Amino acid sequence: MEIKMKKHTTMEIIAILSLSLLLTATLSISGIIPSLIKEFPDYSRSSIELLVSVSSIATTIMVGLNPFISRFLSEQVSVTVGLLMVGLAGVAPLGLSTYEEILIARILVGIGIGLLNTRAVSLIGERFTGAQRSKLLGFRGSAETLGQTVLTIISGQLLLISWNSSFLIYSVAFLVLFLYWGFVPKDEKLTLEKDLTAASKSNHHLNKEQAKIIALHALLANILITVTVSTIIRVPSMITELNIGTMLQANRMISIFMFAGFLSGIVFGQVMTYFKKNVIPLFLFLSAVGLLMIGLFSQIFLISIGAFIVGFALSICVAWVFNSLSNVLPKEVLSTGNSIALFGSNLGAAITPFVLKLIGFINDDLRFSFIFQAVVLIAIAVLILFTIRKKED
Repeated sequence: MEIKMKKHTTMEIIAILSLSLLLTATLSISGIIPSLIKEFPDYSRSSIELLVSVSSIATTIMVGLNPFISRFLSEQVSVTVGLLMVGLAGVAPLGLSTYEEILIARILVGIGIGLLNTRAVSLIGERFTGAQRSKLLGFRGSAETLGQTVLTIISGQLLLISWNSSFLIYSVAFLVLFLYWGFVPKDEKLTLEKDLTAASKSNHHLNKEQAKIIALHALLANILITVTVSTIIRVPSMITELNIGTMLQANRMISIFMFAGFLSGIVFGQVMTYFKKNVIPLFLFLSAVGLLMIGLFSQIFLISIGAFIVGFALSICVAWVFNSLSNVLPKEVLSTGNSIALFGSNLGAAITPFVLKLIGFINDDLRFSFIFQAVVLIAIAVLILFTIRKKED
């Protein structure tokens, strides 16, 4: 029997969307990397960069474990524990002095975000239907990028006090917890849950072609997120160590990069309508142009333009990955496809420091990683364009 859904309040919707503000907050303190390098001179650059990205490793593991964890932890427990971990472990470096202590705190932040990750999406899927659900899922993506942008800006301003003051941005988790407990009612048992349970029992299996499509999309998502995260964590070091600008200017540049991603989410629908099948090769090429601007120019203004182009174009490409999966996969296996692609993207964030270290073996110039990744994206764009043309013939 279908259960009638009650009307949702504006504050309930705001509280649910606020969970997404923290999902990419692990990268919002990337502007302090130059300060961390000075603070811990006995550690390599890749070890310092790991302090930013190690949270993504923990988040990736938690996302993979989510089907098992969700059997034992309710929605409220997962969200509450996740927010408390992000808040407490996030601000902990204010009172910590060793590399190892900060590393453990950052891992705990990643675990907390991992507990929130799938709940932020499923809360909307379980409580809303139809056009309202689609609309809110779009808002959720924008909230994620907006949160990352705003927290990065605040982190940059806190840098003026001290490097570890930047970790205060994670105290916003306590505000989100207050909103969640104050305005989001307990789990609702909707007809949708029955539908999902029935679907999970129908034993839909991937065929070889579907598995290939998903694998290629997950690989592309992995590469795109690796480039995204490497740009976020490497730009501050390049700007400050090459005396191009100050630490505050570097942090603002990261904010520009993230704000461009926010704008791309707003116009993605129009971009898809106008460019259609040429979206991915075109915006991969634009991403490469932006990366080359960052890697080849020494003027802060031109590098900022490059950062904006990269942030906008890469976000379009990431959105295309999941949009493409929804177009080519049947509904019965779409959830599996999205989960694998999401795992690929999270893994991309996790392996970024190791990728940068490998690139450093070729050339350890801070600019080289941007040029190298630009070449990789151009090669992928050409390969995809060739594939499109071949199918047309």
